[in-house]
Amino acid sequence: MAFTTTDTDLLILMEYFLLENGDADADGTGLLTTLWTISELTDALNNTQRRFMKDTGIVLTISTIGGVPMQGRYTASDDVITIRRVTWKDFAGDIVALTRTDAWEADAALPDWTTDFATPLTWTDAHHPTRVFEIIPGPDDVGQLGLMTVNRPTTLAGTGTLLEVPEEFASYVLWGALGELLGSEGEAADPQRASYCRQRYQEGVELARILLGGIGGAN
Repeated sequence: MAFTTTDTDLLILMEYFLLENGDADADGTGLLTTLWTISELTDALNNTQRRFMKDTGIVLTISTIGGVPMQGRYTASDDVITIRRVTWKDFAGDIVALTRTDAWEADAALPDWTTDFATPLTWTDAHHPTRVFEIIPGPDDVGQLGLMTVNRPTTLAGTGTLLEVPEEFASYVLWGALGELLGSEGEAADPQRASYCRQRYQEGVELARILLGGIGGAN
């Protein structure tokens, strides 16, 4: 997949779709009316690109964190939007994919997991602050955590910045942004068109999930 679509490309299309170009060619820098500003259009693109990446896992980043004996809780980097997968690599080099769980399941299966340390089997980020996750049970030796995450993309500013969503899915970012703008309260509200745009966005999410191999998206 290629990454060739810029924020300016989408801003120009948004001008046309919102009939904000008047009788001139859209350039992505100015609007005909005061219903929206270019800044609001750009904010909608930023919000939707982040949401699309989180909803689909279309672009994933792999990183590692050092595992510390008897420490179960860790914090991912500031760039992380959501964690998709966690692995544990022990001192011997063996790698285990940890199963996602929650504290209730952990308590039922491993009642003493908070005090008994062994090779980690599961992980959870439920009921934790963003970017904080826990491996269960905590390790009894040093190791390495492998993370597969959705990371925050570069902020779009209407200056020709490349989207971090592949060009095959860039149009769905456009639809999602239009849905956000048309679904907002105020003079610009247009519920019918907003609903259509949101449906098109959701089509893109489902398509990406199917292409990535499952209804639940990338795992």
